[in-house]
Amino acid sequence: DEEIPPNLGDIIILINATIKRVMTTSFSHFPRRLITTANTILSTQFRFTPFTKKRYFRPGMFHSKDFTLSLDFFQIRAAVDPSKREEYLHWRDQYQNFKKQKEHHKPHHSPPRRRRRVRK
Repeated sequence: DEEIPPNLGDIIILINATIKRVMTTSFSHFPRRLITTANTILSTQFRFTPFTKKRYFRPGMFHSKDFTLSLDFFQIRAAVDPSKREEYLHWRDQYQNFKKQKEHHKPHHSPPRRRRRVRK
């Protein structure tokens, strides 16, 4: 039998459980924001390099405030493992294109000013 690779949901559950186990045994209190950031960085790595060769490209993932941290972590992985370099460059380019499009669609004028009422 072929082994079925875990899906994204399985990966996220495993990451969450592992981080909670490490944080609760190592620290008496660990800020929820740091746990959430670590979860995001690690689960995004699976999106970058899934077990199946199918890419999990969702433009919405670029909106995450932790996406750049995930991309930075992937850059480190690509530096250590040159076989990941091409994938890293692909995602980096996708993100740069996203930022350019976002910048291009910003309004180039300021909103209309409100008029003051003249009191009588």
